[in-house]
Amino acid sequence: MSGLAARREAARGSRGAQVPTALYKVKMPAAFAKPSGGEPSAGFDGAAKQAARPDQSQRRRPSHLGEGSDASASSSPEPEENYSGMANGVGGDASARYASLTGAPFYDPHETGSFPPRPPQSWTDVPTMAVMPEPRGDGEAPGDGAVFGWVPSSLHETGHYVRPKTAELPVRTDTSMMLELFDNPELETRSPEQWLTRGPGDSPDAPGVGAVSRYYTQMGQFAWEACFVTGHDASDGTFTIEWKKTPGVAKRVKRLNLIFDTESAPQFRTRLASAMAMREQFESELRYHMLVENMPFLNPDILDEDFKQRIMYLSGWNLSHKLPYVVDEYMESARDDYRRSVKRAILDLSLRDPEEAKRIKEEAAVEALAQPIQVPTQGCVDPRAGGEGKLVVSHGDHRAPTMVAYSGEDFFVLQDEIGAVLPGADKGFLKAQQQFYRELDVRGLLLVNVDARSMAAELTQPMPLQSFDDFQRTHLRDAADMLRTELVVKVVNICQDLESEGVLEAESTTDKIAKQSELARRTMLPRFVKQLVLTIADQVRTVVLNSVESFAGFWTSFEGGDARAAMQGVTSAHCLPLIEVKLVVRNGDAAFEPPLEEVCAVMLAIFDDIVTSVQGIEDVGSKMASSGIGDDAAVETMPTPSADEPCIVEARAAVKAILEENFIGPRELARQFRQFAELMAPPEPEPEVVAEDGDAPEGGSGSGSGVEGEKKHEGGSGGGEALVAVTHPRPSLPSATQASTVPSTSAATDGIEDEGDEDEDGVGGPKPPPGKTLAELETEIQRLATLAEAIESCGENFVNFRMLGVSCYSIKETLTDAALSLRATMLDELTASFNAANMSCFVRYQQISDQLNMTVSSAEELDEMKRFMEASTDELAALQSELGKCTEMSEAIQASGRELPDEVVSVYWDSITWPSTVASVLKDCDNRIHQWKFRFQDELRADQQTLLEDIDSISTVVDQFVEQGDINAVEERLAYVQEVESKLKALVTKSELYQSREELFGLALTEYPQLKAIAKAFEPYGSMWKMCAEFSRSSPEWLDGPFTALDPDNVTTLMDTWYRGVMKAAKTLKGAPQQVCVVLKEKIVAFQDNLPLIVALRNPGLRDRHWTRMSQDLGFPVKADASFSVTRALQLELPKHLAIIEDVSEYASKEFSLERTLDKMQGDWSGVVFETMAWRETGSCILMGLDETQMLLDDQIVKTQSMRSSPYIGPFEDRVKLWETKINVIQEVMDEWLKCQQGWLYLEPIFGSDDIMQQMPVEGRKFKTVDTTWRKTMEKLDTIAEVMIVGADEELLGSLTKANALLDEVNKGLSDYLETKRLAFPRFYFLSNDELLEILSETKDPLRVQPFLKKVFEAINQLEFQPDLEVTAMLSEEGEKIAFKTTFNPKSAGGNVEKWLIECESAQRETVADVCVRSSAAYATAKRTDWMIEWPGQVVLCIGSLYWTSQTEEALSTGTMPAHQKRCADQLMDIVEKVRGQLTKLQRKTLAALVVLEVHARDVVTDLTAKNVPSPNNFEWASQLRYTWDEIDGKTGVMVRMINAAIPYGNEYLGNSSRLVITPLTDRCYRTLMGAIHLNLGGAPAGPAGTGKTETVKDLAKSMALLCVVFNCGEGLDYKAMASIFSGLVQAGAWGCFDEFNRISVEVLSVVSSQIKCIQEALRNNLTRFQFEGKEIAIKATTGIFITMNPG
Repeated sequence: MSGLAARREAARGSRGAQVPTALYKVKMPAAFAKPSGGEPSAGFDGAAKQAARPDQSQRRRPSHLGEGSDASASSSPEPEENYSGMANGVGGDASARYASLTGAPFYDPHETGSFPPRPPQSWTDVPTMAVMPEPRGDGEAPGDGAVFGWVPSSLHETGHYVRPKTAELPVRTDTSMMLELFDNPELETRSPEQWLTRGPGDSPDAPGVGAVSRYYTQMGQFAWEACFVTGHDASDGTFTIEWKKTPGVAKRVKRLNLIFDTESAPQFRTRLASAMAMREQFESELRYHMLVENMPFLNPDILDEDFKQRIMYLSGWNLSHKLPYVVDEYMESARDDYRRSVKRAILDLSLRDPEEAKRIKEEAAVEALAQPIQVPTQGCVDPRAGGEGKLVVSHGDHRAPTMVAYSGEDFFVLQDEIGAVLPGADKGFLKAQQQFYRELDVRGLLLVNVDARSMAAELTQPMPLQSFDDFQRTHLRDAADMLRTELVVKVVNICQDLESEGVLEAESTTDKIAKQSELARRTMLPRFVKQLVLTIADQVRTVVLNSVESFAGFWTSFEGGDARAAMQGVTSAHCLPLIEVKLVVRNGDAAFEPPLEEVCAVMLAIFDDIVTSVQGIEDVGSKMASSGIGDDAAVETMPTPSADEPCIVEARAAVKAILEENFIGPRELARQFRQFAELMAPPEPEPEVVAEDGDAPEGGSGSGSGVEGEKKHEGGSGGGEALVAVTHPRPSLPSATQASTVPSTSAATDGIEDEGDEDEDGVGGPKPPPGKTLAELETEIQRLATLAEAIESCGENFVNFRMLGVSCYSIKETLTDAALSLRATMLDELTASFNAANMSCFVRYQQISDQLNMTVSSAEELDEMKRFMEASTDELAALQSELGKCTEMSEAIQASGRELPDEVVSVYWDSITWPSTVASVLKDCDNRIHQWKFRFQDELRADQQTLLEDIDSISTVVDQFVEQGDINAVEERLAYVQEVESKLKALVTKSELYQSREELFGLALTEYPQLKAIAKAFEPYGSMWKMCAEFSRSSPEWLDGPFTALDPDNVTTLMDTWYRGVMKAAKTLKGAPQQVCVVLKEKIVAFQDNLPLIVALRNPGLRDRHWTRMSQDLGFPVKADASFSVTRALQLELPKHLAIIEDVSEYASKEFSLERTLDKMQGDWSGVVFETMAWRETGSCILMGLDETQMLLDDQIVKTQSMRSSPYIGPFEDRVKLWETKINVIQEVMDEWLKCQQGWLYLEPIFGSDDIMQQMPVEGRKFKTVDTTWRKTMEKLDTIAEVMIVGADEELLGSLTKANALLDEVNKGLSDYLETKRLAFPRFYFLSNDELLEILSETKDPLRVQPFLKKVFEAINQLEFQPDLEVTAMLSEEGEKIAFKTTFNPKSAGGNVEKWLIECESAQRETVADVCVRSSAAYATAKRTDWMIEWPGQVVLCIGSLYWTSQTEEALSTGTMPAHQKRCADQLMDIVEKVRGQLTKLQRKTLAALVVLEVHARDVVTDLTAKNVPSPNNFEWASQLRYTWDEIDGKTGVMVRMINAAIPYGNEYLGNSSRLVITPLTDRCYRTLMGAIHLNLGGAPAGPAGTGKTETVKDLAKSMALLCVVFNCGEGLDYKAMASIFSGLVQAGAWGCFDEFNRISVEVLSVVSSQIKCIQEALRNNLTRFQFEGKEIAIKATTGIFITMNPG
């Protein structure tokens, strides 16, 4: 030890000598005591042993030494201590004396912003050490005690081996600390990635970058050998190296065991020495505290019972007695602190005695802790204050400054060196720092302006919310702009100027020492930059926190709201509110404008922006990265306070609470206006106007509205960077003109709606109530007038609250206008109704009068007049009633004060005079009707006589006509026939008219039989002449006209009709007409001979090929074109070749039929399209309504195949083949399309879950491909959906085929994935694929798995989740809750739901078992009737049965069965009494199930007593279901026994379910099933349907707390499904009951039997895993398989 360190020790010793002799002698613990022989101990147990200097017996060499060792990643062997505080031995020059100095600046995160930094307060504040050059010659070994701190000074020293002395080897004990824990990260100049980056001088063939690391030999020597660094492991901070002299040998080393070639050796030496010194101090303090803990406490304990009573009295007796355990805990803690303090005081007092301190140091290696002194947070000490040759030194261990003698040269060297390592001691750095604090100190800046005078100067209270927001944001933007631009830029300029000055000074000086000092000072510039960065960050943090505090403090003046102001005697009249709001009507309710929620949101947005406005400020280091001053890996932005910090969150919550407090009064005011809610009805919605493209609706996305407008306002207009980065957009505030049209941000609480976009004066208003009577309307009109007056008197027009001023002008005006408007509307409607009723009566009276005054001109008009007059009598009575109502309405209007217009009054008076006028009109009309009746009767008789004369005349004409003949005069005869028919028709019409008039007058009807006889006689003659005329006109046209114009069907029909008519007429005609008929018949028959030829040649199926063939067969050319005619055919004598022509025509007809069918099939597809429908929220659609398309396609496929086999297909065979190919492709496309649709519909919701996509990435990508194909295909249907076009696309067929192949792969992968999940959690086998997938898709939210718990657990309906998702309890469907013994958290499962369900399964079993144990213990001490309702139902049944078994066996053994029988009966009666009391529903369910078992237990005991069963070994008792405690797998558990069978209680949670009544038959079934289980077999209860076979199996499973799953069998159940069920049962250890097992088909049963046999063999052989269906699965011994079968 030498230099300043020696003087430090001397000073320490001198102070120790002045301490008086210790009053107490430390009694050393046994572990620290000296041996009896007086020799010093070789060591002691505990922490203090580690610091003792090892003697010869303790010296050992580290076990990991050796060449090429790669076992250690540490810097070992490390120097255990450095007593002198230096890395090397004594030297004689200034550098050696410099090596003893410590005291480089240290950054304390708890004292940022102060200058100079505050003194360290704990061992972690040990300062770093300066660069320590070693006074050695090249190749010389380091001095004593400094071997492990030796660092090669030059390249030639690498490879130089040194050997630590035995005393230097570290002793590894439990409290030894790794050196890397004390490494100072500030001294690391580069990141690992930067160290591993190859430089220009590195060889590209080298495995890594160059470095040196310690290399140990078998002799304990080591050297810094050259190596390559090949990698870095961030998990443990180690580097991987390869030795250059032994390539391929890798080793992992810590950072302090590695010096890179590009690294400064002096800097590394400083770093290594700093870590060693810090570790030594920490271990020293650790030994001190462990000695205090191990010291015995021999002093009196003053914390006795009296002390405890005093404390309880002072803290309050009531609370202390309520929480005695808390008092005990605090007393015990206080007692420990007191004893520790006393022991520490004794030790500190002893260490002040030099002799005692020496003894303790020798025995325990413990020294006194350095006591920190109070040093001013800011201040400097003049180094020359001690005078010439004296240097004032401030010690690193916090002692007071001391004076040390130094020569002049040493003084200036030290002065320079101190300035080099301590930026604050350098005049340049100090000047820069002073400039920073003088010009750029922003700690007094506030981001918000809450100064009352400042706001009063610019704003007037109460102010609009928009004004307050703009005022604060302007200030916020300006302040944040100063922090973002001026502060950072000026600090960068200071650092750059400082760097330039240092470079120039270093280059200009010639003094070697000064030059080195200046260069060393340059190395300290990054530290200074870091210091400034931290200072700026601290100041920015101070600005934010001060701004938050100021803003929160501003609102404290409004704390308590109006209630607090009232308590302080301040009324609303004396308040000057801050913000003005309006009370308006919106959306049918009283609302504020702006809404109160918007007021709160704006204030909180300002608060949030205080924090966010300083985010993103560029770090000074990143700004200076280009100049090389800062670290290469400097951060981009400066750390700023987070909105999640507790103080900020608390302040924000306080502001929000104050705002809410001040909203109470205004909301209460709004409620007062809700009594007028009927006047606030919202308006009818107007039809939406769709703007044209490019047009924006008014009030839309213009500037200044919403967030976009705000962003423009915040960001400026120059295209530059935004001044303030606001991450919380403030709510948009309406301007003064928009105050009633801007929709609010949210609805007001307490029923006050603040949403809507209606103008406060433009309220749609209520509608007058429909369907009211006149009296009700009159009352309503008067009520509305009163309501308008009440509105005006409802409170003041402007109400002052503590924070808000509420303007009521708008709402009062709106409501008053609404009331008066509604009243006016009612009066208007009443007036309109009054006028309309009067006008209606007036008009109708006028119409009736006009109708009655009309003149009639016929009997029909007379009858109509008569009927109108009769009907008008009733109508006139109704009109009279209406006039009475009009009079009442007139009186009501007059009472309301409404004046009616003159025209309305005029109509009313005209209407009420009409009844008397109409009465005279009716009387006059009746007289005229009688007169007209007699006149029209006379006219009728005259007309009838004229008709008879006309009939006689036409009879003569007809008689003359029927005698005429001559077929050549057919046209003349036809004209005469038409004339006669017209006359006959007119006469018939007149006769019918005269008969109808006779009915009107009530006369007898006159018949005209002669007229009917004439018409009948003339009809055959007229028909004959008309047929003759038609044939005469048509036959020439058919014979000589164009052949192509002939319609053979029409010609044939007409010829048949004429022929039948002629034949019929020939039977009735006589004379000359009969001869005409005979001639006509002959002509018709002659023409009919040509009909076959016409039909054959006019066949529409004849084509050119047929005419060619016909010409060939006839021997001359024939073709029925436009120049061809029937006459030409006769000239060619074609009738002779009719057979040939008909043969060709028939062939053409067959071909034409096929062609027409094909055309029809193709035409049927016209307009047939693929119909689609949108599918849920997928954004895609699916095909729909394909049934008709499929039917059409199937029908045409059959028809096409039939056409292919027709012998007449030849001319268009190719066309049919193409059509067949096309519809077959369509069929294939539809099949593939529907298959793809089915698969897509099934898989889309599955792979729509992000969880499934993450768990099945391969299948997810495949489905994504299918999904893309599907969506593109469906999108094409929007463009064209014709089945003939889309369905015939073979490219589409190929894509759908590929998609279906991918879907098959996805389904297979999905099945495999589900199988893995089922293997992980076997109970998943009991769920369908859809249910399981729904569970797996909710892995991110365990709460959404709860609906499926009932499907995998017998009784767990819900789980109780804590806020951190910790599961603490299970709840049954009945509401029973049981807390888990061991909780679990689904988050630890990493998203695998099966993992935490397994934990849930284990937790429920463990919990049930634990509750059973605790309940059994409680049974022995608690009252039984209380016990049975305090524990879960399942546990009550189990433990009750267990105690019954024990008591019964004891009674059987002791012969006290009668007493036991009485006890069972009494216990049953106790339950009955309990049931009659006040119980919860859950408790009643427990007792109901317990009664069932207790009744059976009583009956069993009664039966055993009656049979005098002598022993518990008797079969009568052994055949009962018994519960006992047994050792099961090393744990105590419940065993269920019956005869020889013993099955462990399964501990499956069953909830509070009911139990089956146990009958003798039930007991027999239990014995049989238990015996089968004992033999590892299954059971098959038999019996008729509904007798309880399945329920018996389930109840037995409940008795043993086992999961029992019931499966309903059917014909659709195959062996694969059965294998899946069996896999779940054997792996879950559950029972399976297969109901109606006989419904499974025989083929499946044969396989199922082998599956069951395989399972039984595995159970019989006690296997835990076995081969089942080709795979190895686990099997549990509790597995049971049972079947039930119904007869028939």
